[in-house]
Amino acid sequence: MTERRTTDLCGPWQIWFDDEADWESGPVHLPGTPLTAIQSNPPSGGWDNLANGEPITVPAVTDDVRADYIGVSWWSRTITLAGRSNAVLAFAAARLRAEVFLDGELIGHDIEGYTPFEIAIPDHLNMAGDHQLAVRITNPGGSDNWEDLFPIRWAGMVLPSSHHFGGIWQPVHLHEHDGLRIADLWVRTALADQTISVTGEIEGEGATRARITVTAPDGEIAFDRSYDYDEPCTRIAETVSLDQISVHEVLAPRLYRVRLEVGRDEVSDACEKTSAFRELDIRDGKLLFNGRPIYLATSISWSLYFNGPIATPEEIDSEVSAIKAMGQNMVTAHRRAANPELIDALDAAGLLLYQEPGGVPSLRERFGGGHWLPEQDLETALAFAELRIARLWRRDRSRPSLVWWNLANECLDPGDGDPGAPAHRLLAVARDNDDSRITTWTSAWNPTPLYTPDTDEPGTTFDFHAVLNWPSMWHQQMEAEIAAIRPPGDMPYVAGESQNFTSLAGLEALAEKAADRRVKRRFDGKVLSWKTTFDEDLTAVDPDKRLGGADALIAATARVQSHGVAKLVRHHRANADCDGLAINGWHSHPLIGTMGILRVDRRPAVNTDAIAEANAALQIVLTGVDHDVAAGDEIRLTPVVLNAEAVADLTIDVTVAIDGDSGARIAGRTSGDRRQILDPVTFAAPARASSIVHLDAVGTIGDAPVAETIEIAVSDPGKPSCADIDVFDPRRALAGIVERPGAPWRLGSTRPTLICANNMRLIHTLFAGGPRRAAVLLRPDLPGASVRSVPGDLARLGVARRDARYINVLGDWNGGWAFDTGHQLLPSLGTASIWNSPQWRLFPRQMMWGLEGEILTGAISFEGAGVFETGDLRIGATTVILRSEGNEVLVTTLPLTEAARTSPLARSVISDIVNWLVS
Repeated sequence: MTERRTTDLCGPWQIWFDDEADWESGPVHLPGTPLTAIQSNPPSGGWDNLANGEPITVPAVTDDVRADYIGVSWWSRTITLAGRSNAVLAFAAARLRAEVFLDGELIGHDIEGYTPFEIAIPDHLNMAGDHQLAVRITNPGGSDNWEDLFPIRWAGMVLPSSHHFGGIWQPVHLHEHDGLRIADLWVRTALADQTISVTGEIEGEGATRARITVTAPDGEIAFDRSYDYDEPCTRIAETVSLDQISVHEVLAPRLYRVRLEVGRDEVSDACEKTSAFRELDIRDGKLLFNGRPIYLATSISWSLYFNGPIATPEEIDSEVSAIKAMGQNMVTAHRRAANPELIDALDAAGLLLYQEPGGVPSLRERFGGGHWLPEQDLETALAFAELRIARLWRRDRSRPSLVWWNLANECLDPGDGDPGAPAHRLLAVARDNDDSRITTWTSAWNPTPLYTPDTDEPGTTFDFHAVLNWPSMWHQQMEAEIAAIRPPGDMPYVAGESQNFTSLAGLEALAEKAADRRVKRRFDGKVLSWKTTFDEDLTAVDPDKRLGGADALIAATARVQSHGVAKLVRHHRANADCDGLAINGWHSHPLIGTMGILRVDRRPAVNTDAIAEANAALQIVLTGVDHDVAAGDEIRLTPVVLNAEAVADLTIDVTVAIDGDSGARIAGRTSGDRRQILDPVTFAAPARASSIVHLDAVGTIGDAPVAETIEIAVSDPGKPSCADIDVFDPRRALAGIVERPGAPWRLGSTRPTLICANNMRLIHTLFAGGPRRAAVLLRPDLPGASVRSVPGDLARLGVARRDARYINVLGDWNGGWAFDTGHQLLPSLGTASIWNSPQWRLFPRQMMWGLEGEILTGAISFEGAGVFETGDLRIGATTVILRSEGNEVLVTTLPLTEAARTSPLARSVISDIVNWLVS
């Protein structure tokens, strides 16, 4: 019996940099261009130059040898052919343009960058013996940051965005066979029917027999059957029925191995895939996993690691361990497809995967509200995007962890949620290659087309992003905002991006590695610069070294963030319409520079216990607390039981008390719903003003202990309070975004107004009409050098006053720290910028956008103290007062409503602001 011969071509190669090559002028050929139409580009100076190359171990990238290299590199090695009738070179991925030569002859080309491709060796070269394999790799540049918003414009062509590296960065194999090979195997499971569909694409003359073997999770053979065909088949499609199955659950993997063998005469081939019986579906507007309600708790991953796109096994293990340590059940491959080795680990761990191909947003004008690239650019870009989607879908469509495909992040569309013909064209490619998963067009701020498994017509879903970078990241107003978010109709809703962990952990270790690295990478200089800047500024504001070094300060920030994120997770779960939350804890990576839910070495940089507790299956959450309580007021709150497993018949025994006094006892049984509202409880606030009230809920649900504490600052009823002014209700803003994206909205009166908003997106048009006096308590969401926006927001306001002065009024620091505003290294401290350094003045400009006018003196100011503390960490802030078109607007980055619970100073500031409003 003759079987396929596979040779692993990973390992020693040589790399030679062709600095004289002309690569910028092109031409760049579309996928599928015949080889006869492509000009061969030999090495500059001749083929002998390849012998002058340096050793390199594939998989690899050019940065392993030469940092920041753009242009042509040649990768070469000797391969030995057996002389079989067919030979194929299989590349798992090479970026960006790959021209493959054998013995000096061009035999194939590719230009996708992230997905597998194959090159057939022509018959006249397929002779037994040694041959010279050479791959000409061209890197024309790419994204050096987190985004995938800008296309690559190269030699008259427009390609979807991809990251900036070049090389054969995934494995390479040589397959040799005699006329019969399984080129693709797709395994699909049907939980309800207990069936497995096996589809094999056969390359060559076809097969006359097949055998399917299914191995159960316990290692026993669950199915074994042979099939005979009257005519040779190039496509095998069979459905296997099992008498009993083991269901794949989150963190309880039950993996089946499905093997397909095919043959004809004395020739055979075999291929094997791992699959599982599990199902994520949407019914009646709710997410169900294996028929039960599920809440998707996910973190974002870019599949970028310390050495670029290539991960070590230790990095993968630590990444998965960190997700599990925080009690999460999913990984979101965000703006970039997950690496195969990461998906292997997710499959084995029983975690779920939400997968994006990356680059699709670059086919649109950035935040263009539905505007695609010009037709002459769009057509070629679409062709490359279709290629990436088709290949990626075929690569991953048998994966047990993969439950959701999403084509693009933040591709904003008109109010009706229809992204236009190009998007539907890409959706058609996606569904043609895998219709067995949930598939959506985009995530971000608007309705979007949604396909449920095995359906032909799309419905609609809703994803709301509200990314925050503030270190405390919580106050009671946020609860109102979260509770207010409602998807239109009965569509499902997930909070696709709603919080950032932004502290870059391990900066000191990163700098040490950067200093010691023999071959300097392009980001090493940035890391060293960040560390130097950090040290200089830390010395300036903390000469006594009370805060310790960089990592000590970053760890303190992470502790603050952990508190806020845990609160946010609980309250998102308490929203009955919210089926999932993605934490924007992007990987700390020296190339992209930011986002620290995971350390560079994949150890958590946050209090994982706090996040895990917030994700616990059974919890009690206290909701509905007013953030403005006067002495003697009635405090009314509603307990909510969170029941992630939707387990029925559990006893509820919880006591809610104020400051430890005897309180109201809540007893009963759970209904088995994911979220159960209990009867409200009421208390009288203490008569003494400026006190901190602790509302404590302690008890059990079933056998599980539950606890929740809320702190409320009680104000003096004799002073002006929020009752004397208008309070901005974010429900109006959110409703406007949900129901009429881009529609203007205004505050309804000219009374003084106190506004609690998480970003300028919610307040930018409030001040049209007037005159009025308003105070904006702003929690920034720092977008970097540009503006995060929705249709009708800051980007449409025209010329902004970018040279506006700022007034630094608070704190014993001058604000906080940020190092590279494009990369947002550490935007989580204070106002996120060193105001006294001109290069860091990004955020004040953002605050002024839409509020152009004279900056007045007399801003609230005081000296020498912080408003939020954790250990020795004190957060400063900035306040300005603007006069514009008859309006006076106070804008502050103070986290006042959060800080007032613990800081008398912050309570005093709130009182001063209210007095200013009504004066």
